[in-house]
Amino acid sequence: MAVLAPVVQVEMEQLQKLLVAFGPEISVCIRGRHAVGKSEGTYQSAALMRDDFYKDEDNQKRYNWKYEQGLPVVERRLSQLTEGDLTGMPDLGAERKSTAFKPCDWLIDATERPVVLFLDERNRALEGVKQAVFQLMDSRAFYGYKLHPGTRVIIAENVGDLYNVQQTDPAEVSRAATVELKPSVDEWIKYASLPGKCHPLTVDFIRQNREFLEFDPDDQSKTKKAYESNKKYPDRRSWFKLDQQLQRTKLIDTPFENLFYTMVASMVGIEAALKFTDFAKNYDRQISLKDVLSDWPKAKLRLGTAATTPKYMEIADKLKIFFKNEILSDAQAKQLGLFMADCPSEPRMVVWGALQVSNKNLFKAHKYVEDLMVRTATGEDTSEAQTPSVPAKAKK
Repeated sequence: MAVLAPVVQVEMEQLQKLLVAFGPEISVCIRGRHAVGKSEGTYQSAALMRDDFYKDEDNQKRYNWKYEQGLPVVERRLSQLTEGDLTGMPDLGAERKSTAFKPCDWLIDATERPVVLFLDERNRALEGVKQAVFQLMDSRAFYGYKLHPGTRVIIAENVGDLYNVQQTDPAEVSRAATVELKPSVDEWIKYASLPGKCHPLTVDFIRQNREFLEFDPDDQSKTKKAYESNKKYPDRRSWFKLDQQLQRTKLIDTPFENLFYTMVASMVGIEAALKFTDFAKNYDRQISLKDVLSDWPKAKLRLGTAATTPKYMEIADKLKIFFKNEILSDAQAKQLGLFMADCPSEPRMVVWGALQVSNKNLFKAHKYVEDLMVRTATGEDTSEAQTPSVPAKAKK
């Protein structure tokens, strides 16, 4: 019998939709391993949130913030705060007859205008700080100050036996909608492929070596290896930082230098570094999906003897992701037909199955691969099949 997760698990896209859908009165707690994107997901979601407060021109000028920008994020790491960082400092005004406290400016900011109050590392915080967060989540108030009606409270915390964190009690859990973030590899690839994010070398490596994106101690069925606490492992965040440094130093173009391997190993660990360095050294023999769909004969020529069944399967996997998110142009569909004609039967059937996901892509490609797929399905000789460059033979 399958064991249910303690809370519902969501991918990044689901998390963003959920955070935007909930009203400000609902606090949300995001659980997850380190570096899975809890902070990034919060910031991306905040950019999608809207509040009419920022439509007012006076408010735009006062806070230098526009409606179209979404909500600003006020982030604090609770593990670095003391109770005084929440209660503020005593007001020593001479006219006062009793003690009063002035809260810190970040908390006042959340009371005066709509913001996303992002409180990270809750289960690493001091007990007094955690108690203060109770009231912010539940009553949306603290020390007599109420949060702005449009302010949203989002909590983040690491979970699992690997982390030096405090146990969460039922009263804390009950005060927030709680999810565990488990983003997919495809989501990372899609995000890393955006302009200005990661170099194609890094993206292609993860696309073809998905197991090296991160080590998941909760899923050892793939690795068959126990987690070692003092060992350096790859994670989503470290790949982004590594890519930035390799580009900054221009080592991305010189993988034969010893410093390339050393830098990679220090960021993502030795096993991933060995694989990534070897991949980078042979990257000139790699081809992108753009190469395949713009001029397959030229791309095939570049591959040379590397045009093996595993290589075709790698390209087929890339096409599966492409078909989920993009629509083929007619020119691309023609190149796809040429590629499928050269494919061994196994990757050809993988591509054909992936085309079924989108009727638009299927219709685009159908005229170029119809005869080929009929012959493949019936076991006939495909060398005489109609392709974009080889017309069907005249009927006798």
